[in-house]
Amino acid sequence: MKNKILLVLMGGLSIFSCHRANAMKKLVTKEELRQEELFDLQVKVDQFLTEDKIDDIKKLVFSESYENAKNIIEYMFNLSKYVHRTDEWHKNSLNILIVFLKREDISEKIGKELMQNFYFVSTAVNLNMSKALELFLQKGADPAGRLLYDAAQKGYPEIVKILISYGADVDDGSKGIGSFVPLAGAVLNGHTSVVDVLMANNADVVPAIKHLLMVNYGDIAYIAKLLYHEQYEAKKEDINIFISLANSMKKHSNDVIEGIRVKGELDKKMENEIMEREKNIVRLNEIIKMFEGFEVTQ
Repeated sequence: MKNKILLVLMGGLSIFSCHRANAMKKLVTKEELRQEELFDLQVKVDQFLTEDKIDDIKKLVFSESYENAKNIIEYMFNLSKYVHRTDEWHKNSLNILIVFLKREDISEKIGKELMQNFYFVSTAVNLNMSKALELFLQKGADPAGRLLYDAAQKGYPEIVKILISYGADVDDGSKGIGSFVPLAGAVLNGHTSVVDVLMANNADVVPAIKHLLMVNYGDIAYIAKLLYHEQYEAKKEDINIFISLANSMKKHSNDVIEGIRVKGELDKKMENEIMEREKNIVRLNEIIKMFEGFEVTQ
């Protein structure tokens, strides 16, 4: 009797072991199939990219399972990290991402997590893709950082407006030394329409003019564009700040010239340095004269 019971138990264990082994085998096979499926998708994406069939990739991203579509997106952006790509490539990549973000199974949380990747929003700004940028900001991308400066110095007024409307600080980067000042970036690159947008949104002119003064010891034309802008009402204290900074820069140039001349015999490099410093002093004198002749309203 005992032997029969033992045989039954052993048979049961054997069957259980076989089931467990088969289950494990199925799991491994499923994972292998999964990897094979992903590899096939990547091959397909590569083929479509080579043949410039962007619409076919969009269809894949929209019709495949969420996981597969997400893997296609990650695969494409990994490609862009390690291999130099053209602007057209990056534009196509963002347009494919837009299709992905419009899927019904993309939750608010997933969209926000994806938008933590600075590459997406930065690329939209630098390639002047206003619709993509607006969608990314709606999905939770952060408008802060040097995005506003990038848009301003490239001359993209629509991008500047969108960033400000989503909470970007119009003076973002203007507080620190050697930082990126959007208003100064727009002036230096001749983007009047961007200057007007920033001024209409109450951009602080003081850090911008200070920045312009310190770039190659100032250019009177650039500074005048802000000083005489119709939306800037300069205060007496602002003008005093500008004059003080210009005078300190002039003093620095004079000190450098004196320091070189004290050494006695000058070589060509020293003579060139003195000439450049003297030009800076002439330029600064013109700027100081402009500030001193400026009529303040307050």
